[in-house]
Amino acid sequence: MTDQNSNEPQTCSTKKAPANSPGDSRYTLLVTGLLVVIIVALSVLWLRERSQRLKYHQQMVQLQKALEEAQTRAMFAALGGGTSVDAVASKIQLMAEKPQFEVVREELATIPMTVNGKPRQVLQLSGTIAARAGFIPGDLIYVTEPPAGRAKKIAP
Repeated sequence: MTDQNSNEPQTCSTKKAPANSPGDSRYTLLVTGLLVVIIVALSVLWLRERSQRLKYHQQMVQLQKALEEAQTRAMFAALGGGTSVDAVASKIQLMAEKPQFEVVREELATIPMTVNGKPRQVLQLSGTIAARAGFIPGDLIYVTEPPAGRAKKIAP
């Protein structure tokens, strides 16, 4: 007879399912199947993304080549429409050898004008000189500091 108040440890007997029970094998099969589906889906997505990336990269390279060709054609047209490289090189050399023009301040006409609320004497360039310098009608130029080596002249 067993005494319930005895100091002996009681053991519980639990039944363990056999390792190869039908429930365990179905669970393993399900997990394995889901893992395979996930791996295949990720592979398909990666391959699609990679092929699209390669396609877009090829399109970008083609667009860059087309842009470079268009810029080259525009440069040829700006230099007089010549198509040979030698003609373009000779025109560039002629442009580099052109004497640079200099604007003589004392020879320019002045116009009284109010700039930022202050009366100023504004130098006026002729259309030819302005075009050679790259200016268009209506451009205003504000000089912040005199060039090095020249004395500062204060306008009256």
